[in-house]
Amino acid sequence: MKIRSVKISNVRSFLEQQTLLVDGEIAILVGPNGGGKTNLLDTIIIAIKRYLMPPAYIRQIPQPHDPYYHDFTYNDQLNNTPLDRYSGSEGEPQEVEIAFEVTTQDIANIAMIKADAKRLVKAEKRNVHGSRSEGAADWDLSILNAGDVVSLRIENGNVFARAPGEHLFLNYLQAYEADNSLRRLSGMQELRETLLYLPVNRTAQDVSAEVVLANVNASDLKRQSDAMTSKHPSSISNRAIATIAQSHRRLEQTHGAGALDKLKAEPNMTRLTKALTALGYEWSVECINPDNNTYTILLEKQGSAFRIGSASSGERQLLTYLLAIYALDVRDALILIDEPELHLHPRWQKALLNLFEQLSVETGNQFIMATHSPTFISPTSVQYVSRVFSENQRSRIVRLERRGLPGTKHRFDAINSQNNERIFFADLVVLVEGPSDRMVMERMLAAREAKESAGGATVEVVAVHGKMMFSHYSALLKACGVRTILVADFDYVQQIGNDEIKSMLGVNTKKIKEAIGDPSSFDGATIVAMIDDTIAQGKWVGSTEEWKRIKSVRTKLRPDLSPEDMAKITKFIDGKRADDIYVLKEGTLEAYLPSGYGGKDIDKLIALINEPDFEERLPEPHRRELFEIADAIEKARQNIAARTVVAKIGETVGDTVAVLG
Repeated sequence: MKIRSVKISNVRSFLEQQTLLVDGEIAILVGPNGGGKTNLLDTIIIAIKRYLMPPAYIRQIPQPHDPYYHDFTYNDQLNNTPLDRYSGSEGEPQEVEIAFEVTTQDIANIAMIKADAKRLVKAEKRNVHGSRSEGAADWDLSILNAGDVVSLRIENGNVFARAPGEHLFLNYLQAYEADNSLRRLSGMQELRETLLYLPVNRTAQDVSAEVVLANVNASDLKRQSDAMTSKHPSSISNRAIATIAQSHRRLEQTHGAGALDKLKAEPNMTRLTKALTALGYEWSVECINPDNNTYTILLEKQGSAFRIGSASSGERQLLTYLLAIYALDVRDALILIDEPELHLHPRWQKALLNLFEQLSVETGNQFIMATHSPTFISPTSVQYVSRVFSENQRSRIVRLERRGLPGTKHRFDAINSQNNERIFFADLVVLVEGPSDRMVMERMLAAREAKESAGGATVEVVAVHGKMMFSHYSALLKACGVRTILVADFDYVQQIGNDEIKSMLGVNTKKIKEAIGDPSSFDGATIVAMIDDTIAQGKWVGSTEEWKRIKSVRTKLRPDLSPEDMAKITKFIDGKRADDIYVLKEGTLEAYLPSGYGGKDIDKLIALINEPDFEERLPEPHRRELFEIADAIEKARQNIAARTVVAKIGETVGDTVAVLG
């Protein structure tokens, strides 16, 4: 089972229809807190588990006339988990539509259910009260093929399928769990797990160090994991450990002391061993109490052995993923994970993403994960990313389209662990040219946010390292749906001005001279190289376009401008503020700092901005312009905060309002 798209409307924090596109084997959901990422994952799992693929369990319920009486039971906790409507729209229609890609495993499962249908019906009538398997024998397998995409719609709690292939796929999903329960009871080959959800509270119940097989009820363990959502914690790892222990116990009956080797030789256990070895661990299963068949899993790292329950919180997270996937033999399945980075060092977070990419190839599993970790976003993984955020108290989904991203070279400049947290998880991003600009702007914005105590929205300041990078960062942020404000030096007018404005500018020869004398300047090195080549060959051999670019980013006002010309430039700069572009009228940041704080003495600037009276020490009258810019950015942040405050309240209050997770 794989998902290609999810459309939802009037579900929790989503009012208008929003669409999650999943065109690969991995999807990464990012965005600020309160945006709706957890709501989206919960919606997918509840829609599938409750409406499309309801769990069915067979339980022995002895009767006076029949001590071997069995009946189907259902998951009351799951059935009582609603898809809440958007707060205030309880009477409006609600819709969830999921487009599934039919996999080769789905086709094999459908064929198996059809082939065994008559046999299972007989077993059902003999062993189980009621009937759940009739009809599968008549399925027409020719109307569905691997690779087909079928859409199933849930409207106000009712399920709809249109085309014949969609009806067949729906019948398959709705028969799946009951069919598998009958197979389990009859000792027939079971169907594999097709869906796994690991919510953020997955380790709310600690990994057990041991399992008493006499007390294990596989049906109850599955019932608990089936009902897992953000509101209902459980431990999938306990079920996985019990599965390993049961397999080991059965092998002990046939292979004695060789049971562990036989267990590790099974394909899924071989893959588990390989994954753990790559992380530096060895594992084994031991019986610690033969009187009641109590088993534990031991881990060994660097010669030291310890029980799985004694693992660190980070180790437990990794073990939860590995055990759930390998012990339960989850293949060709949909796996949803909320905050996979929990308790993990950044190095392990990178290893985990690599593991998921590897598993998607090896096991055919599809991963959809929501994260707050910048480590999960890289120039290569950004192709998987969708941003989920709140706008006007309503969740939005924006897919980062490849065509909207910067080119490969500039993507590597913009997407890195230092920038990712600022870019992908902020509500508002301020782009400035260099680190000095960033430090000053951060100081001024922090002071205003502290005064307002508005909370809510997050504003981040990012240094793009040169005005030529503004367009690339802006393209990335636009693709993310993040509001962006630019604060640029005066010479940025050369890039954004019309012909009339550009005609009022001349070359700043002083800046060109400084570039030549700056050993860290790429442009300076380019100028020197062009001069050297020209002298060597006795004619101009440099790049004319490159020379024009170098001059265009080092400009100043012509000295012969009239008052009318100056007024036009001022009007132009003021007008660009409506486009969230703030150009410093006095040139560069140094013009707004006290005397002696220009240049590249960062330590001196840091000392200045840490002074409690920093803003008072900025010289008049230029500081008023900086204050205006900082005040405008703070106002923008407050406006965003006002639009998202309901989302934040929803996270705290929980069930009393629509949960906005």
